[in-house]
Amino acid sequence: MFGMLFKIVAKSGKKGELINFLRWDAAVAKAAEPDTLRFDVWDVPNESDALYVYEAYTDEAAFMRHKANEPYQKYIDSIEPELLEREQRVDLFDRAHSLVSNEHPGWLTDLSQINGDASPEILRLSVVSFPPDPAAAGHFEGPAEMRRLTAKRDASVAHVHFAPGVLTHWHRHSGEQLLWFIEGQGIVALLDGTSLNCRAGDIVRVKAGSIHRHGASVDGHAIHIAMTEGDTVWGLCDSR
Repeated sequence: MFGMLFKIVAKSGKKGELINFLRWDAAVAKAAEPDTLRFDVWDVPNESDALYVYEAYTDEAAFMRHKANEPYQKYIDSIEPELLEREQRVDLFDRAHSLVSNEHPGWLTDLSQINGDASPEILRLSVVSFPPDPAAAGHFEGPAEMRRLTAKRDASVAHVHFAPGVLTHWHRHSGEQLLWFIEGQGIVALLDGTSLNCRAGDIVRVKAGSIHRHGASVDGHAIHIAMTEGDTVWGLCDSR
């Protein structure tokens, strides 16, 4: 992954205009730049005119494609000279390659670290080749382990192992989800009380926007592959 983190300071009275531009920049990146992984802006307390910006891309070529789009050109041509105190910009790190990231496992971004050679066209892997995602732990009601087989902006594939009786919290996706049970006994439930009991080999399709949860039955563990399109929203608030 390739990225940068920097601080910019708005001219007096210009911060709101700067934030509006950055919101538009982020919206363009989400809609038109699939290889722009992060475009985050923080408003830090006690620094009244300062903003911190973190950008992350799949690689340097993706950043170059971002530079060719309209927001970057507007930033150079008008935003920087008109809205920013240019001498107060601070590059906390600039255009660096990540060593470790939970966005992409290390083998996905640099296979040469595994085999000491150029990335092979095919590579034998196992589930343990994919590290557990520690950020996922808060979305389960008990012991469970998620290993992301791929991580994209608008789609993901994950191997999830549930201890007996453990379910996810309630959630929904902006796109469709397929749950392919490959071991044990599982459950997929809807908020209205509808539920399906599943066993190895079953594939459950969940429509976009459906509030649901899934996991293992009380009688045993379950493992499924979750193939998900779009964003995930956790909890029951703002469910419609």
